[in-house]
Parts: sequence; C-alpha cells; structure tokens
Amino acid sequence: MSEIILYGSATHRNTGDLAMMHGLIDWLHRHGHRGQVALMTRNPVESEQEFGLPCFMSHDADLLAFGSHPPSRFRLIRNGLRWLLKVVVWRYASRRLAARSMTPSTLHALERLASAHALIVHGSGSFNSVFHIGWLYPKAITSIAAALLNVPIVLTSQGIGPFNHRADRWMARIFFQRARLIGIRDGDVSRQAARENGAQEDRIIHTGDDSELLPAATDDRITEVMRIEGIPNDGMLIGVNFRDASSYHPGYEDEGYEKLARVLDDLIDHHNARVVLIPITYDALDDDRKSAARVTEHMKRSDHVAVVKGVYDAALLRGLIGRMTIAVGSSYHFLLFALSQAVPSLALTKNPYYAVKHRGLLTLYRQAERVCDVNQTEAVRLEEFVNDLVMHRDGISTALAERQLELNAESARARDQLAKQLAAGD
Repeated sequence: MSEIILYGSATHRNTGDLAMMHGLIDWLHRHGHRGQVALMTRNPVESEQEFGLPCFMSHDADLLAFGSHPPSRFRLIRNGLRWLLKVVVWRYASRRLAARSMTPSTLHALERLASAHALIVHGSGSFNSVFHIGWLYPKAITSIAAALLNVPIVLTSQGIGPFNHRADRWMARIFFQRARLIGIRDGDVSRQAARENGAQEDRIIHTGDDSELLPAATDDRITEVMRIEGIPNDGMLIGVNFRDASSYHPGYEDEGYEKLARVLDDLIDHHNARVVLIPITYDALDDDRKSAARVTEHMKRSDHVAVVKGVYDAALLRGLIGRMTIAVGSSYHFLLFALSQAVPSLALTKNPYYAVKHRGLLTLYRQAERVCDVNQTEAVRLEEFVNDLVMHRDGISTALAERQLELNAESARARDQLAKQLAAGD
C-alpha cells in the first residue's frame, strides 16, 4: 500500500494540537498503517522530531505567498487557481514544463500527493472564517488537487464553523463536496455547519476528538507533578483556564480578568477551595500561563492559588484536570479533558470563535446551559453559575460519565468506518 499523508500544521506549543496528532498517528499505527504514514506540513523539521514520522514541506508556501500584509481572499483564490493550473499541466500535459514553475519543495509535495493512498486533514478547530488564511483556503484548494489526482481525502476530529463571509462558505462547500468522510468532534453544531455548506449527511461521522485516543498519565506521575506544583491532593480543587484569544482576530478583546478574580476569591472564602490555573497552550501569542498570571494579579486570595508553571504533555495535563472538583475555562481541550473525565465544567466565552466551540462541546455533553459569556455576564451571575456546579457536582458527574460511554460507542463506529475507507482507498 502507498503512503497515507496527513496534511496540516500542528502548533507545537499547544498541547491540544499535539495530542490530536499523536492520537491519530497512534490510531493509524494500530490499524495496520505503521511505516505508511507521512506528514505534509509547514514545519517538517520540528514535526519530524515531535512525531517520529517522515515529514516534508507542504505546498502551502505557494498558496499563501504574500508580502508583509495578510493576503486578501481574492489573492488567496488567485494563488490557488495559479497553483491548480500547474497541477493540471503536471497531471495532463507536461510534468517537465510544470516543474519549471514550481519550487523543489512544492514539486516534491505534489509528487508525494499524487502517489498517496489517501490524504487525511487531521483534527483542528480551524475550519472556519477566523483561520481562513492558514487553514480553510489551503485545504479547499488542495481538495480540488486531490480530486484531479484521484486521491481520496478525509477529515478527522474537526470543529467546523463559524463561516461569516460568502467566499469562506464557498470554499468550505468546495472542500466538503470532495471529502469522502467528514469526521467531526462536537456533534450537532459541526454537523449542521457542514450540512449548510454542502456536505452530504451520509459522509459526516462523529469521530470525536483525536486527543481522546491517548490515555491520561499514570496516577503516580500526576501525584508527583501536583507535589512539584504545590497542588494539594485533597479538598476542593477548582481547575481554571482563561485563554487570551485576542490575537486570533482584530476584533477580539481580552477582558474579564477582574470579574473572574472576584468570583474565584468568593469561592475560596465560601468553600475553602484551592484554585489551580492550568495551561493548555504555551505559544507566545496565547500562552495560558500569561493569562493565569493576570488572573492572579487581581485576586485577593492568591495564597490559595496554584499556577501550573511547568511545561507538560497532554497526558499529564489531562490527568491533572481529571483530579479537579470542577473546571471553569476557555480552552477547548481544557474543557474536553474535564468533561470526558466527568468533571463538571463551565465554559467561559469571550468571542464568537469560542462561542461556537463551547456551544458545540457543551451541547455534545448535554450541558448546553453551562456556557457563559464573560463579557455579558455580571460577576454575581457568574458566581451563581460556578456555585451551581459545586452544589450539583455528583449528579452532573454521573450524567457526564454516562454520556461519555455513549460518545465512546459512537466514535468507535465512526472510526471503524474511517478504517474501512482508508483500507479501500480509491
């Protein structure tokens, strides 16, 4: 069998992204594809060190070629059409002629793609208008190339939407109409977004999030890290993650720190709780540890706060989150790691991007009422949301555990379907 190519660029300082990649790669290896998987990415050297796979530079550099300013949608489409013309010449006319107009890395990527058994667009929360430059447009253009080359293309673990521009919806439609299977991670919200943009219902499957394919760390390792980070192993522990997503879009503001600090102070006073601020991303633009420090700066009871300062992998962070009494946060994977381990959770939303992600995830777990817009909610109301988690913790936890069993079964069926598609190829 020829190789299966994973296509995308994981953020190597985001443990959620890394967990999705490692989970998918491990799943492929367990399903008979060891030695047959390669990664087409914008950061091949770093990725090869991280994942231990053959990695090569993607053609994205041609699709995203621009100067000092982000490209317009018109320019992205123009670049894509130019690249597709080269693919057509290479495929149907003269490979030698087409090669003259391509960089060596782009030509190599095209040759690998043309000989692939299948192309997998790996899991992400980027299939939307917010990340249209780096994700939506390159993936849509590539789906046309895959069709020209007769290479089946599938997705796993996708959070889809929102699409708030006509051209973005058009590009999404181009992709979905060419995908053999569309694996989503948050149920009805992504399913509806895919359907509204041209996806066929029978091609949409709920794979769940690829990070769930990886187990949590051992109890001994979790306990040791809690000791290192000064986290008690008993009493009420409130896990918190407050993401600064202002870099994602020019219109996004980073607010709510004083409000959250006030709520956490009150919880400490009323429940003798310990607050544990847990990072998921360590990227310079949205490092959760920076946000954690800002929350702590506004707190009066910072003596009851532990900020997790070390850099840990997803297995450890998942296990640590599983030790929390309740979870309050912004990061998708922070909330997923909590909910999947039956930890009652409240999603803190600050912008439209996270509003969709939170609505999808919490609705999936039948906890849709536990999404709170921080900017539109008074501190006293926010405290009521959190206190409700504490008061009804046992019942919520039982319901989450039961729901997780249902989701595991649904994901297993979807992954069986995905395995059959990969085995069949074209």
